[in-house]
Amino acid sequence: MDPALLLVAIELAETDPPHETKVTLIFDGLLISGFITSENEYLMHLENAKYLKVPQETNQDSSDPTFIHLRDATYYQPRENPNLQNIGGYFRVPLDAVIGFAFGSELK
Repeated sequence: MDPALLLVAIELAETDPPHETKVTLIFDGLLISGFITSENEYLMHLENAKYLKVPQETNQDSSDPTFIHLRDATYYQPRENPNLQNIGGYFRVPLDAVIGFAFGSELK
């Protein structure tokens, strides 16, 4: 798929109200499925989980994102069923690390 489509999905997640898209990412030999979410929601999750002491303001220009953020992330490893213990988690990966993606439901 065209990488520009992934950028559009990221931009839609940053709108108000957000439009979250289901996606499966391929990177570093893994498949990870989840809903594309905004950077602010990702940071709020970290704050609520006590990973951050103070909320961070984002200075990132939404027209040029460098990360993709997922919620309800499910991790797949080669020749294995999804790691169901990781459902519901948040995940962040640099966009330049993503080597492929597909929109829609996770693999079954």
